Amino acid sequence: MKKKSTFFIALVLISVASLKAQTNFALKLPVWLTFGNRNTNPAKDFLGTTDRKDLVFRTNNTEHLRITKDGSVGIDVAAPLQKMDINGNINITDGSGFYINNTRVLYTKSSNIFVGQYAGNNSVSGTFNTGLGHSALTSNTIGSGNVALGSEALFNNNEGYNNTACGTYALSNNISGYNNTAVGDGALFGNITGKENTASGYFALASNTIGVKNTASGLFSMYSNTTGSGNTAYGALAMYSNKEGLDNLAFGASALYSNASGGGNLAIGYQALYYSNSFYNTAIGVQALYHNENGAFNIALGLGALYNNVSGNNNTACGYYSGVNTNTLYNTTTLGYGAVATASNQVHIGNSAVTSIGGFTNWTNISDVRVKTNIKENVPGLSFINKLKPITYTLSLDAADKIIQAPVIKDLQGKVIEPTQEQLTTRKTKEQIVYTGFAAQDVEKAAKSLNYDFSGVDAPKNDKDLYGLRYSEFVVPLVKAVQELSAKNDALEEENKQLEKRIEKLEILVNAQFPNLSLQSNTNAIQVKVFPNPFQSVINIDLSKTGAGKKAINVYDANGKLLITQAANGYTQINTALLAAGAYMVKINDGDGKELFNGKVIKQ
Repeated sequence: MKKKSTFFIALVLISVASLKAQTNFALKLPVWLTFGNRNTNPAKDFLGTTDRKDLVFRTNNTEHLRITKDGSVGIDVAAPLQKMDINGNINITDGSGFYINNTRVLYTKSSNIFVGQYAGNNSVSGTFNTGLGHSALTSNTIGSGNVALGSEALFNNNEGYNNTACGTYALSNNISGYNNTAVGDGALFGNITGKENTASGYFALASNTIGVKNTASGLFSMYSNTTGSGNTAYGALAMYSNKEGLDNLAFGASALYSNASGGGNLAIGYQALYYSNSFYNTAIGVQALYHNENGAFNIALGLGALYNNVSGNNNTACGYYSGVNTNTLYNTTTLGYGAVATASNQVHIGNSAVTSIGGFTNWTNISDVRVKTNIKENVPGLSFINKLKPITYTLSLDAADKIIQAPVIKDLQGKVIEPTQEQLTTRKTKEQIVYTGFAAQDVEKAAKSLNYDFSGVDAPKNDKDLYGLRYSEFVVPLVKAVQELSAKNDALEEENKQLEKRIEKLEILVNAQFPNLSLQSNTNAIQVKVFPNPFQSVINIDLSKTGAGKKAINVYDANGKLLITQAANGYTQINTALLAAGAYMVKINDGDGKELFNGKVIKQ
């Protein structure tokens, strides 16, 4: 017991001595013990300096920590420039976070990293997620492979995976959709379960909820889409109104702007198919098919092509402002600048200034008897052709424009584009061309008078359409007319043969009655009557029908020797008493040397 008391007293003495050794008795300041201190008062006890000097901490006599006189902390930094300046790495263990103002702003767990207030707050088992921004991926529990960059990006995502959201509110409402990419503030904002969508641009595809496989790039592109799928839109406001339309493709600002439920459309160009809400239209060109609302299966190629079409179907237009003059036509084809169809089922090539359409071969029409029915041989010929009135004429293009009322060409601001001087000159040149043809109304009248349904007249289909003629159709009645003339000619030839036979019989009778003289031939251009004389020594010639003026009568032998020459007029006789029996040529000429008669007589 005495030994224990002695040991205790010695220990107290040693402690007091140690305490005295660590105390500045002159200042009476406490000294911090290396093995810890007790009974400290935080209000007055501290570890540090009381003068404007840095506080330095060393290990192995090497400085590793410094607190400057201004309160900055440097770790392995002798002159910190910030409140804390560290030379080296900072490690946060898995499941730990970094807080600012008592709010966690950095958190890492299970290969996830979340940076930002409330980012990834509810992450449970999801892996390989990256969230950067206030409340990014804040609701995610089991979703994996997501990247969220921006405030509230992928905010509501729970189990969706492999999504990428870059921008404030991008994919903010996504819950289970996967393989989506959203770049831009509000891109795919409303998506819930939609998958495999790509949105790039401010609020692109913002309303999409369950639509899949959509691609939208541009400010508000496909903004209204909810359930539509398989659509592609490039350009500001492209397919802005689409909600449930499928498989549309729009390239250009405001292309397919109004489409809500139409599908299978292709629009390339600013405001192409702007008002459309229909199906299977193709528009390539600025404002092509601009006014189309419910027309389907149309194709427009060129600035303003089929601009006026609203509900017409199956129209094709190629060329600057080519198309139709009314909004309901169907099955039309127009080719060339300003070519306009004025009725359904028309094909028009070129505008009113065109002066030639051609090539190296003729147009071929189908003409197969296997596809022709109700065949009748009832085409009129001469009766129809004789009623036609061939004319020459010039065109008034202004009059044509007034009837057709072709669409006015405007620029993108809606201002009417006036024709250029070259275009005005071309029109004037066209109006000076003299054409040969018929007036369609005259042809129509002629056909109707014969109750002939003539397919060559293309009558107007409406009050904005023009009359036309298919000139190739005239070949048929012309052929019929030639056939009729040919039949008449054959009949005349047969009649002539019969007359020749009768003349031969008469010659035989005459020669039998007057054996010394007989008529052999008559090739005169002007009718001359030659007949024998009963007294057998003269030739009687009647020139009373050959017109006024003296005539010359010449008689030649077989060798062409002139034997008799005689002036004559009216009824004349030639004396043949001095001629020997034989054949002689008789020629009669008028006063100008024109041959009236060339014939042969025989004297026996």
